[in-house]
Amino acid sequence: MGVHVLVRPPVPDVPDWLPVGEVHRADRSHRDVDRSRRLTAAVLLHEVAGRLCGLHPGDVRLVRVCPACGPGDHGRPTVLGDRTVHLSSTHSGQVVAALGAVGARVGVDAEPLGRTEFPGFDDIALHPAERRRLAGVDVQERSWWRTRQWTRKEALFKALGTGLTLDPRGVDVRDDGTLAWVGRAPVTGAPRPRRWQEVTLDSGDHVITCVALPRGSGPSTPCSGHRR
Repeated sequence: MGVHVLVRPPVPDVPDWLPVGEVHRADRSHRDVDRSRRLTAAVLLHEVAGRLCGLHPGDVRLVRVCPACGPGDHGRPTVLGDRTVHLSSTHSGQVVAALGAVGARVGVDAEPLGRTEFPGFDDIALHPAERRRLAGVDVQERSWWRTRQWTRKEALFKALGTGLTLDPRGVDVRDDGTLAWVGRAPVTGAPRPRRWQEVTLDSGDHVITCVALPRGSGPSTPCSGHRR
């Protein structure tokens, strides 16, 4: 399984090989900083896909496909004509990342340290077993632990293609590479993976988590909207 991940800060200028459709998509952003993030994410996705496909990044054609809406301006980035390559991207603050793999569904998420530090986070985001483990974490390490656990879940749901249509309290993401689910499956009859692989990067003020799932994981689900 070939895997590539690229991380960069957002930049206002992009190479001239970036397809014009990606530029037009970014131009719909309401703020300049969001436009820069989208453009940088598009560049990284093309670079990662190019490495996996053996193509120049400018020769890669990406489409966004939502399970409910079909092709459009949101949904999972996909290489046109190659269903073996799986891609994901994220942006937060000064961090933009793209992840790609051949033969395994992947997801990536980046969050700033401290974003999860608000009253009630544990109750809406963590599985009961995760809350029990958190109680045993040193107080000074809890902010990082919460942020890492949240990026794990966001990346996992991206790899599944569900986004936050799933209740994050319904899955226990464990350090040993296993997953424990409660409640209904994401979609009736759809598989719920029991194992996962992870790489977590620490950029200093952000936690970046990359997740890969076994072949065959990933149901179709209702549209999760314009999640990054």
